[in-house]
Amino acid sequence: MKETQIHLIGMEESDLQALVEKSIHRNIGSKIDRILAHITKEQGEEIFTVKQVSKMLGVHTETLRLHIREGYLECKKAGRKYIITKAQLDSYLSYKGHA
Repeated sequence: MKETQIHLIGMEESDLQALVEKSIHRNIGSKIDRILAHITKEQGEEIFTVKQVSKMLGVHTETLRLHIREGYLECKKAGRKYIITKAQLDSYLSYKGHA
């Protein structure tokens, strides 16, 4: 703990502010992920993030976000994150001819 305090004391104010903002975003994102996982577990619905789907399909995350914006891939939005259900992914794959 002392090492962290010493390190923070020597930081510029702008660097400290950036560190705090990054920490807040990380914590909020983590909490949203846990809440969504809990909700979908109760509903029995499998969900994926854009990053997970991009890895599964071997496409760039920005390609998926473009398809979401253009309406090819339906999804839910939680805060700033897109959440894709298994049914939505299956529909997208059928539409794109990947299935």
